[in-house]
Amino acid sequence: MRNQKTLLLSSLLALLVAAPAIAQGSGDNAASPRPTENSQPSAIAAEAEISTQPAIGVQYFRPADQRGLNMFEAPKQAGVPYQGFRLDWGAAFTQQFQNLSHSNTAAPRPGKDAQGNDVNLNQLADIGWGFNLATANLNVNAQLAPGIRVALESYMSSRHHNEFWVKGGYLQIDESPINHPALNTLMQYVTVKAGMFELNYGDAHFRRSDNGNTIHNPFVENYILDSFNTEIGAEVYARTGPWLAMVGMTDGVNKGGVTTPDLRGPAYLAKLGYDSQ
Repeated sequence: MRNQKTLLLSSLLALLVAAPAIAQGSGDNAASPRPTENSQPSAIAAEAEISTQPAIGVQYFRPADQRGLNMFEAPKQAGVPYQGFRLDWGAAFTQQFQNLSHSNTAAPRPGKDAQGNDVNLNQLADIGWGFNLATANLNVNAQLAPGIRVALESYMSSRHHNEFWVKGGYLQIDESPINHPALNTLMQYVTVKAGMFELNYGDAHFRRSDNGNTIHNPFVENYILDSFNTEIGAEVYARTGPWLAMVGMTDGVNKGGVTTPDLRGPAYLAKLGYDSQ
């Protein structure tokens, strides 16, 4: 009997405590119920969908971040559907620290410097620890039409140019601008690239440090013999399955100009590749 009275009193007390909460719930906030345990999985799923990587908005594009590791030429797959004109910006920054020392045992060699002062020509420069000039890139990619995009690659700061200057820019066509069955079929296998751009000579340049963009290079700095150059010209690719063939022609120099025509001439390049991954 005592247990029944205790249970009855506990029930009445619980109703009295819950009554204000029930009255509050029937007011304006009734339409916004408090989250329950059932809503936690959806919240966790929403957090899991948050990505720290920028979405790729242009087609037939090789990402410049870690998603471009172990990737060579830009893929022949569109990657994203065409949704009209799209302008994408990208940037890269590198700050290097170095702490090197050097010495030699060469006998002193008297001589003159540029100012005419007496110097030891065999004496090495006095160097120590310090930060190199910071380097930075700025890239702009514009989707103009289905399978057609342009790219502008610039160096905001570099070792040999303190000022902002353009590395190159090019047009890349992966789909026919003319809707014709024969051309559409041809462009399923062909890519055309024209402008001033980094020549596709070998595969080492896909892994090199490109000024401020160093994420694709597992080492510090590049090879002593660096297969890198930018020239004005065009490259035509044919791809099927894992096979790739490319032929290209440039003006043979890395700067535009009309003087000294006898020193300039067309340069030709070709490439055959196989990539099953």
